[in-house]
Formats: sequence, structure tokens, C-alpha cells
Amino acid sequence: MSKPCDSVVLRLSRLPCDFGEREISGYLRQFGKVGGIYMPKSKKTLKRRGYAFVKVPKEIAPIIISTLD
Repeated sequence: MSKPCDSVVLRLSRLPCDFGEREISGYLRQFGKVGGIYMPKSKKTLKRRGYAFVKVPKEIAPIIISTLD
């Protein structure tokens, strides 16, 4: 029998261009543990695209979603 997934990945959109992994992690830590952050960059400019994928425990995901929405 497989173990149920304990975490989910949220997509955060409309991030300021100067917002990095440190800022995202620092903000989301108030809700709980942050598992990982991925911020895609443009292949041409190597600049962040303004969104990120964040892995968080599924218990706190609804709280983050309602707070940021």
C-alpha cells in the first residue's frame, strides 16, 4: 500500500521582479515549513518570470491560498 502524499506544490503568481527565494521562504515560514522553491527564468534574459512553485505541507496549503488570494 502506498503512503498518501504529505505535501503539495503551489504556484505563486504576480511576484515582484526583485522577489527571490529568500523573500518567498521568509514570508511563507510564518505558516509552516517550506519544502522547496523553484523560480523559472527566461532563457533569453535569465530574469525571473514573476512566478514560483513552492512545496508545502498539505495541511497549511489552504491557509496560504486563502491568505494570498
